[in-house]
Amino acid sequence: MARNPWLKISPFVSIGSNSQSGNDLVNGAFGKLISWIWMLGTLALLGFGIFRLWNAQGLARYTGLLAGVIVLANWIISVGTLGDHRQRLPIMTLSLFLQVIGFASLVQKKKYRIPVESALPSQTGNK
Repeated sequence: MARNPWLKISPFVSIGSNSQSGNDLVNGAFGKLISWIWMLGTLALLGFGIFRLWNAQGLARYTGLLAGVIVLANWIISVGTLGDHRQRLPIMTLSLFLQVIGFASLVQKKKYRIPVESALPSQTGNK
């Protein structure tokens, strides 16, 4: 992680290195709890986004499937071979897209299903 430029300006590094209480806060049980909640929350939103797009009809289903396969394949390759997060930028857009879909699905009041008519051109001849 020596090449990570974020470590030079990270507020967590400065909090953790300035005092013992700051180190306990960032690297202790509370910091680990926040990290686990953040990580599991983003994974849950991503999974829920894939699930919601899979339940949609038409083009949205295939968009969710394609985005999910690309993100999961990249993760498996990175974790299985490299163990490094340097290749996250090419798929970050797709990952954030799925997380936003998952978050939007959670905050909606009613279940929204994308109709087939909105994804396909009109077959009736009326334009």
